[in-house]
Amino acid sequence: MNTPNFEIPANIRELAEKSVDQAKTFYDQATAAGDETTAAIEKSAGIVQAGTNEITAKAVSLARENIESSLDLAKKLVAAKDLQEAIQLQTAFVQDQLKLAAEQTKEIGELSAKVAVDASAPVKENIETAIEKGKESFNV
Repeated sequence: MNTPNFEIPANIRELAEKSVDQAKTFYDQATAAGDETTAAIEKSAGIVQAGTNEITAKAVSLARENIESSLDLAKKLVAAKDLQEAIQLQTAFVQDQLKLAAEQTKEIGELSAKVAVDASAPVKENIETAIEKGKESFNV
């Protein structure tokens, strides 16, 4: 049995080739974007890890300071001459500790905010780059 010789028109072949080329280009762009996004996320994760270590070190340092202050108070209370002096020492300590707690909370909060901003920067940059590339692709 003879099969008819059917030739695909040149314009259809060109259209098919163009479609395959466009699909390949899209695939390459999507793969590159995925790789860039992965790199940005990995960079952010590294920043978060380093920031967490910094926050932990700061919290440990502040805890040590607070413990040392409490031990100093204990020494002063033992050396107090009377109950009134002990009450004054305790009152002054509590007032100082309240101020210190506010300062320490602010310090840890600022450090945490910095880590959050720094960690989001690579992802933000990646998104902005993707938007620009998208605009260029669509000639916007």
